[in-house]
Parts: sequence; structure tokens; C-alpha cells
Amino acid sequence: MKFIGLIPARAGSVRLPGKNTIDLGGKPLVEWTLIAARQAKVFGKIVVSTDDDQVREIARRYDAKVITQPKVKQDDSASFRIVEHAIKDRNASIPTHVMLLQPTSPFRTARHINEAWKLFNKARYRFYDSLVSVRTDGTVNGAIYLFSTDRIMRRDPLYDDNSLRYEMEKAASIDIDTQADLDKARSILGRAR
Repeated sequence: MKFIGLIPARAGSVRLPGKNTIDLGGKPLVEWTLIAARQAKVFGKIVVSTDDDQVREIARRYDAKVITQPKVKQDDSASFRIVEHAIKDRNASIPTHVMLLQPTSPFRTARHINEAWKLFNKARYRFYDSLVSVRTDGTVNGAIYLFSTDRIMRRDPLYDDNSLRYEMEKAASIDIDTQADLDKARSILGRAR
């Protein structure tokens, strides 16, 4: 399998300006995901899709391939279009599988990435072609989306009701989209020290 990790990190954010480069525990938010992706050691390549010069600079420090994110309307199909662009933009051969890792999930670690990959790798022979990470209550937490590129070529959604579920603990499932989310993440870090 040709497997890439894709990190989408656009510059604009209405609810939390500068979200992807905002400081969390002494590191820009996007750096948490880059560190986890590198430590997982499962990807043939880590790709960062961005329109932000600061994110580009951070990504290059982690030897990630940087591509310019297309201008897309931020709606329910934005992630699909960013994935589609990343697959088609690569100069090398098209990957067979993509793991989408949003920077807004800083407490998703290399362990979670590896566990999700192993779960999917065992189960894909039972006709799964996608996996999504969920909280303990079963709701999607936005931390990990893993799917075959065939899904993208067929224009299927990144996941659906038939996708494999990978359950993550509550603290690791935090998704930072607002100042309140950021404050909560900082509080969790403070308690961990």
C-alpha cells in the first residue's frame, strides 16, 4: 500500500483566528499533529495542504511535503475537495490510502494513529474501505479519517455508516474550533504537568 498522511491547515478561521498556528503548550497547534504523524512512522509521505506561510515553514521543519491548498468554501464538502486536490497534485504515483489528520485534534498521538492503522489493516479484508475515529459515545471526533483513494475517485464521502469505527478516550478527542475549546485544551495540559 502507498499510504500518506494528509494535514489540512488553512490560514483563515472565523471562530478562532489564526487557529492552526495558535500556541498550545509552547507549540503551534499544527505542530502537535506533525509530531504525532512523524512519530507514528506508518506514512510513506506526510503532506500538508495549506495557504499559510507560517504553516509552510513549520511543515518543512518536519520534512513534510507542502502543497498549496485550493480555495474552497468551508462547507460539508470542503475536506473532500482538499483530499481530492492533494491526491491529484502529487507528482508521484497516486497513493492507495490516505489518513486525514486535522490540526484541531492536538491530543491525538502516534499511538492513536498506529492503533487506527492496525485496526483498519486487519479489517479491510472484510470489505472496509474507510475508518473514522469516534468518542466513547460513538460520535465522530474529527481526529482521524482513513480511507482508500478509490472512495475519492468514486466521489463517495470520506466515511459513512458502514465505516469502521476507532474509539478514542475522552481527553484525546478534544477538537479545537473555538476559544472555549482552546481554553479547555490548555486546562488539560495544565493538569497533566
